[in-house]
Amino acid sequence: MKLSAIRSLLTVMTLAVCAAPSANGEDWPHFRGPQFNGTSSETGLPGVWSKDHVVWTAPMPGPSSASPIVLGDRVYCVSNSDEMESLTAFCINRDTGAVIWQKEFADGVEQPRRNTLASPSPVTDGKQVYFTFGTGDLIATDLDGNVVWKLNLIDKYGPISQQFGYSATPLYFQEKLYVAVMRGQWDRKQLDDFTDEDSFILCFDPKTGKEIWKKHRDSDGADEAFDSYTSPMPYEHDGVSAIITQGANYVIAHDPKTGDELWRQNHNPERGRMWRLIPSPVMADGLVIGVQPRGLSPFAIQPAAGKSFAFDESLWIYDGKTTDVPTPVYEDGRVYLLNGVRKLLYCLDAKTGKELWVGEVDADSRIWASPVVADGKMYCLTQDGQVVTMRVGEQFEMLSTVSFGGKECKSTIAISDKKLFIRTSDALYCVAAG
Repeated sequence: MKLSAIRSLLTVMTLAVCAAPSANGEDWPHFRGPQFNGTSSETGLPGVWSKDHVVWTAPMPGPSSASPIVLGDRVYCVSNSDEMESLTAFCINRDTGAVIWQKEFADGVEQPRRNTLASPSPVTDGKQVYFTFGTGDLIATDLDGNVVWKLNLIDKYGPISQQFGYSATPLYFQEKLYVAVMRGQWDRKQLDDFTDEDSFILCFDPKTGKEIWKKHRDSDGADEAFDSYTSPMPYEHDGVSAIITQGANYVIAHDPKTGDELWRQNHNPERGRMWRLIPSPVMADGLVIGVQPRGLSPFAIQPAAGKSFAFDESLWIYDGKTTDVPTPVYEDGRVYLLNGVRKLLYCLDAKTGKELWVGEVDADSRIWASPVVADGKMYCLTQDGQVVTMRVGEQFEMLSTVSFGGKECKSTIAISDKKLFIRTSDALYCVAAG
């Protein structure tokens, strides 16, 4: 064979290898998964199962509300110590549960009430991992845990914590790292003394930690309505890109390059004062879907550049109480909203807001964690450490419940390599169909 032909063959073979899907399956690089909507393309996941399907268990020294993330054959997660006085990052072998490395990143910490300082989930871009803690520490490491850069948001920008602690997960999008701090500066004894001074969005160079831009997030909110525990989410549709934030009465779209506001919508027309917000928005084929605070009405926005939407200008508004804490899931034209208190799962048509069905979730306790969907199944973790598995899609069906124990479990389950990665208050579990 001629040398030129050999070179051509090698080039074709190389391209074929690069284009082939990973044998490790789909990674889970963010707490809302690879598509930022709570779904995975993984198949072969357990439906009716038990603790016999546990592949391995990795004990954790303390609780965390953060989701684990998965990159290749590694799982990254964070934890408090057993005394709740330090914060640690872990890297664990996906196949065996062995600890590859662990690093303590903060000590002498004071925990917020009803939450912990290990609430933001790690994020990876495939080359580095970004860890954030309620202490304000933002740390970039290589995959082996070596610190590439770090900074403290509080030292550099001032207060970030709301009354229940800082909980927003950063967003890696279009080779930039975005961090949201959405809180007000207000005296909780003098409720008329408030300002939006401490609400802003940051953009960093993920390679160096250098600030690219900082944008103040304007709001006419009041009192607890300023407090938003949501995470920024990416929007891409018809050539338009945006960073979507929700909190302090508004859904706002920001230009990823400059932070400038593209449009906004007011979801608190009555100006409710105690409207803290927890569930993050979700994108659905060009629509932005959010939920009013305190588990009130979900709604959809059809973005329009330069527009300031009134709430009644939403594309649709569903008249019903759905989710107060869990973030919605979008898959295949359907939006799933989980009422973790009443234990009801709502399935709506994403384009119209029409109710398709409501399922009764057989759970042992309240659900704080956000649900995830893959392989036609939904998985969620209850407060008392029970994993609930349901069939979703055209209809609802309960499949199984498996109790792992633990108290105040709030972490979202991660999915990768045909496995579930479940973070309770006490341990990280890996589960497979067997």
